[in-house]
Amino acid sequence: MEEPEATLWLKRPGPKLSSVVSTRALVIAGGVGAIYGLLALEAVSPLAIVLLIWAIATLVLAWRVPLRARVVETSASGFVIGFGIVWAIVLERQLATCKPVSCTANDPATDLLYALAFLAPMITLAGGEIGLRALLCRYRGTRA
Repeated sequence: MEEPEATLWLKRPGPKLSSVVSTRALVIAGGVGAIYGLLALEAVSPLAIVLLIWAIATLVLAWRVPLRARVVETSASGFVIGFGIVWAIVLERQLATCKPVSCTANDPATDLLYALAFLAPMITLAGGEIGLRALLCRYRGTRA
């Protein structure tokens, strides 16, 4: 006798589905991190409000990440990698075209410090959200 279709979602995903979910999480988080990095480069301009809205949207997306260690790890890695790639490309071009008289570029250590100042709160808040969601699911006895 076949199982009713309504209970099929309770089964654990197979390895193929897990790799698809992890790959999708990496791509989405990489894109989100890249856009966040691009907006963070212009944080002192009028784009600062867009940066704040994007940060809030990112935290809303973090709440929806499946509570599986591999997916959370892939999402966090994708976010940091996307952010880092954008910062490396933009700042490398800025340093390459910098003329000594009008050069306003910071040294790489300062740029790294600024990047960490933008990344650390997002990773901390998103991790706290995921932890809170796991705690609530455990308290309620439900699965995410």
